[in-house]
Amino acid sequence: MPNISDFVIENGVLVKYHGTDRDVVIPEGVTSIGDEAFAWCRSLKSIHIPDSVTSIGQFAFYNCWALASVNIPDSVTSIGEMAFAECQYLESIYISDGVTSIDGGAFQGCSSLVSIHIPNSISSIGDCAFWECSSLTSIHIPDSVTSIGERAFEDCRCLNSINIPDGVTSIRMGTFLKCSSLTSIKLPKSMTSIGDWAFQDCGCLESIHIPDGAVSIGQFAFEDCSSLASLSIPDSVTSIGDAAFRNCKGLACENGFVTVRNTLYSYHGNNKEVIVPETVTSVGDGAFSYCWFLTSVHIPDGVTEIGDEAFRECDALESLHIPASVTTIGYKAFDGCSALAIYAPKGSYATEYAKENGIPFKVI
Repeated sequence: MPNISDFVIENGVLVKYHGTDRDVVIPEGVTSIGDEAFAWCRSLKSIHIPDSVTSIGQFAFYNCWALASVNIPDSVTSIGEMAFAECQYLESIYISDGVTSIDGGAFQGCSSLVSIHIPNSISSIGDCAFWECSSLTSIHIPDSVTSIGERAFEDCRCLNSINIPDGVTSIRMGTFLKCSSLTSIKLPKSMTSIGDWAFQDCGCLESIHIPDGAVSIGQFAFEDCSSLASLSIPDSVTSIGDAAFRNCKGLACENGFVTVRNTLYSYHGNNKEVIVPETVTSVGDGAFSYCWFLTSVHIPDGVTEIGDEAFRECDALESLHIPASVTTIGYKAFDGCSALAIYAPKGSYATEYAKENGIPFKVI
């Protein structure tokens, strides 16, 4: 048992613990665990928090490597940012019914965490709250939660199932980025937006249904979801960001094109000579990037835009037919295309672009 002299307590706030005990009982009467009170206490294995405690401060148990489990009593109403971050041996945590929010980074880097109880009193989960909790396989989010922060579950590599309550209206930036074991997720009817990088690199995600009422899908939202084979987008969606479905190989049709809403997001065929489908109106960012085997591409009339880095490092590409309808060519669209010649109508945007950028061209 630690000596009372190991604790610095001021007006009920446990300011700092200076002991080295493995098992610590916080003295009765303490009402708050202060910021960084136990930070870097690497010998700490278990902690008893008394019912008198109402708040746990920022970084309170930061980097307490040996801490294995925590029970938070009903008296606690708030858990500060990064409170248990980088507690790499923390396997389970029970959050009591008094807590109303899980602040940003509260359990970030708890790589051994396999079990957590989130009570119905929680209304929000902060940014990066469970970032890099790489052993967490499933988590139940109660109906009381209406907000899930950016990157809240990023790099939870073993997370294979999760529920999103009906009150949540947005999947924010990078919320499920690199959740590489996630196979499916049901989005609630309340959902209106999916943020940038929201599901990027979820390589096992096979299907997703975007509900009616959703209006936007952010850039790179599903990039590199290579197993995604079933996708439903309602008419209510009016905005889809750049590269939102790039490298979603499972969505490719027989000829290797991944197209969503008339935008060509990527090509996964192996033909040297390619004719872009007539239905396409936009060639997306990076759509043909690193297709080193391509020698010829024909873009049909009706296409108005060629995105950033669309043909980057296509070093065997010798001829690219660009119609007069194209009025925009993005940043470094042909970077690394050393053999390229552009074929385009006289006076078209493409011929002027070729002149300005020193690319050989032929008028057709």
